[in-house]
Amino acid sequence: MKRSFLLLLAFSLSFSTFQLSGSEPPNILFFFADDWGRYASIYADPKSPSMNDVIQTPNIDRIGREGVVFKNAFVPVASCTPCRSSLATGRYFWNCGSGAFLNPGGSSWTKDNNPFNRLPKFVDGLADSRYHTARSGKTFAFTPTKTSGKERALPVYKDKFPRYGLYVGEATDETERLERHNYVIERARNEIKKALLGTPDGKPFFFVFGPINVHRPYVADSGENLWGINPDDLKGLIPKFLPDVEDVRRDFADYLGEILALDLMLGVMLEELEASGELDNTLVILSGDHGIPGVPRGKTNCYDLAIQAPLLMRWPGHIQPGRTVDDFVNLMDLGPTLLELAEAEIPDGMVG
Repeated sequence: MKRSFLLLLAFSLSFSTFQLSGSEPPNILFFFADDWGRYASIYADPKSPSMNDVIQTPNIDRIGREGVVFKNAFVPVASCTPCRSSLATGRYFWNCGSGAFLNPGGSSWTKDNNPFNRLPKFVDGLADSRYHTARSGKTFAFTPTKTSGKERALPVYKDKFPRYGLYVGEATDETERLERHNYVIERARNEIKKALLGTPDGKPFFFVFGPINVHRPYVADSGENLWGINPDDLKGLIPKFLPDVEDVRRDFADYLGEILALDLMLGVMLEELEASGELDNTLVILSGDHGIPGVPRGKTNCYDLAIQAPLLMRWPGHIQPGRTVDDFVNLMDLGPTLLELAEAEIPDGMVG
């Protein structure tokens, strides 16, 4: 009991700068990437060489430099649906009905008797507190609110948002590669523009963007061919329980390349927020649903490689820039924290 209280106290103190002090609630951009473990150049540590040493993520790093970096953030479970259910409800995943399972199909739950359908979702609570809510990509459960309609002036794309490596990596020549690269950039720009234009006047927005390019499969050697990540630079940096051999280093290079693609998409969104004058009135949150997929001790396992998550936030005037938090925190706590920030009611049973 004493340890639980101390952890709760530490988390509360970590977020003490979120108090509004009578000011208006901020917009919230939640950049929430599939299978993104704790990898970004801002997580590099000269005392502990790691794969973070071989990548440069200037846009991710900007959020940390101008805000706060959490060095010990974890998810409660390393599997997509359970983790996202836990995040959406602020509850441990085993209390989320069908949301506790990756693939609940074939169970006895129906739409009417499934507990998950009746659980309060934190984003719906933000909507009740006058937020405009929107999403794009692979996110989590909530009901988006009605848009202003102004976003209809933007281009309409009939294809799904392309995964960078699979899309750009399959170009047949440099000209096509550049065209595909630019297309991904414009698609990311279009998504944040939709959130900005779709927000009715006088309302803050909550927008969650869920890119999936870090999720397998990858185009072989895309890390080197698209991003210049030399697999040999990873010698000695691969997790010690994995074989430090060429094929493993090539695979990790491809994974890190997809994280550079995340950084590219984030940069475009920050540009648009800045151009609209909304960046400094926006709480930017970066995180992922769990760690690297497809390797021993990775995704679906309860090892650090699977459950450690990136967590960085920026909100000028409210979060002290350049801050780091070493306390243990749980991503399940984000929902109740954001409800408190919006001065909205935190439902009973939302234990985060």
